[in-house]
Amino acid sequence: MHCFLVWFPFEHAHNTLTIRSQFPSPPSPPPPGSQGLLDLVSSEDELAAVLAHEVAHILARHAAERMTQGSVVELIRMIAYLGFGIPLFSGPLHALFFLPNSRAAETEADTIGVQLAARACYDPMAAAKVFRKLGEVEKRAGMGQVPEFLRTHPCSDRRVDNIRSLAGKANMIKEDSNCDEDAFGRWFGG
Repeated sequence: MHCFLVWFPFEHAHNTLTIRSQFPSPPSPPPPGSQGLLDLVSSEDELAAVLAHEVAHILARHAAERMTQGSVVELIRMIAYLGFGIPLFSGPLHALFFLPNSRAAETEADTIGVQLAARACYDPMAAAKVFRKLGEVEKRAGMGQVPEFLRTHPCSDRRVDNIRSLAGKANMIKEDSNCDEDAFGRWFGG
């Protein structure tokens, strides 16, 4: 994947670095009429929420989980064919195994991401703002008609509700992170 860097000033930051990919990353391309999720970001807190969500996928080892699931699907196909002579197409099996787990992984990344953003002294509820905006784009693009069981990601409205339910815990994490102190000075002795 080729990326380029863009300096994008926000209201409370002098120089904030954003990273934009030239290509959408599969399996979920950006909604029609959008260059991607970062186009919906309008504050440093919202950018932190998006980045924290993506870091959460790494921390939760979701890529490794998907590789394991792929191996299980291929094992089932091999047993069905060699043991019973039944050829199974991978498409339905992938939908059966991957889509529910993909939505669960997204929900888990939402939860971890909110906690990471809070711990880093960003507004933990900024993720809800981003997903509300994403939901509006999805509705305009007609993606609201796709049943959730066929989606790789939960519906944006459900994600907003989930994030709002985490507000109390997230705010406690932020309070415990000494966000009012000078973090730079604390970390680097400046």
